[in-house]
Amino acid sequence: MLENFGELDASVLQRLLRRTVISAMAVGVVAVIIAIVFSSPLAAIGIALDVLYSVRQGLLARPAAERILSLLERLGFTLFDPELKSVAAASGELGVLEGLEEFREHLGGELTITLLSDIGRGLEVHSMDIGHVRQALQDLEVRHRARA
Repeated sequence: MLENFGELDASVLQRLLRRTVISAMAVGVVAVIIAIVFSSPLAAIGIALDVLYSVRQGLLARPAAERILSLLERLGFTLFDPELKSVAAASGELGVLEGLEEFREHLGGELTITLLSDIGRGLEVHSMDIGHVRQALQDLEVRHRARA
């Protein structure tokens, strides 16, 4: 799936994903659906990661996360791609984690990520626990394999 974006700059995808997530958190799950339909399948993966990260951080209840993830899947979105596990050649780090650093730099030094405290309730954070990011990625992969 990710290869379909060819030479599209990762920062463009990050900005698109950020706008999608921010607008979605402001108005709830309906906006998530609309934003995904009009942006890209990558937005669904990004939202799923944010949802599972929010659970790992103790911000979002597991049943609320399950509702969101199930809805995305019922709409036909695949919430995991093996590319998520790719390692960046320059840093030797997961590309997703390197992307977080690039996103921070793009924002001018301070990372700002919108997570969920409940469906339709966003919470901005300025740091990410790398261990929880890795666990959220693993959670997505396990979920994907269980549904395959």
